[in-house]
Order: sequence, then C-alpha cells, then structure tokens
Amino acid sequence: MDGQHISMLPPLVRENVDLWLNRCEVELGESEFHTVKEGYELAENECWVGKDKKQVETKIKIGVCNDTCVRMKANGVYYLELGRSVPQWPWAMTVPRSTTLV
Repeated sequence: MDGQHISMLPPLVRENVDLWLNRCEVELGESEFHTVKEGYELAENECWVGKDKKQVETKIKIGVCNDTCVRMKANGVYYLELGRSVPQWPWAMTVPRSTTLV
C-alpha cells in the first residue's frame, strides 16, 4: 500500500486511519480543486497547486491532508507514542543463544 492516497485505501484500513486521527484529536480535512484563469487572486482559504498557477486548492475543512501544522501534530503524537513503547534506555544487552552446536 506504499504511496496510496487515503481516498484509495480499503475500508478497513481507512477505518483504522480515522481511529488514529481521532486519537490524535485532528481531522482528515477536505479540499476542492479547480482550474483558474491567469491573473486569479487567491482567497484566504486557498493555495496554488503546482508552479504554473492554474490549479487552486480550496480548503473546506482544515486537516492532515491540507495543513502542514495539523499533519505535524499527528506525526508528533505518533513519535511520542513510539517513544513510550520502547524500553527505557539503557537496557541490558542480550545475545541470542543458538540451539545448535555450530
């Protein structure tokens, strides 16, 4: 599933993503995309898509799919929980023992 957009995920995987976002207390977000003519001026909730300035993203609902700060919050929660899941350092080094005589 590497590189898939969230809208293309299977329902069960999407449900897990939604549960994670709820746990992080963030929204997925919602945007609309449209083509504009040359000279168009952006509204407050819009941004350019690409360098040619022909496509505009209108942010309907702010969330991880369209706002870097919200995405950073969700990533921060992930790394904090990851840190809590590993043993405290320094931990004792253990060498796996072989069950063979080699």
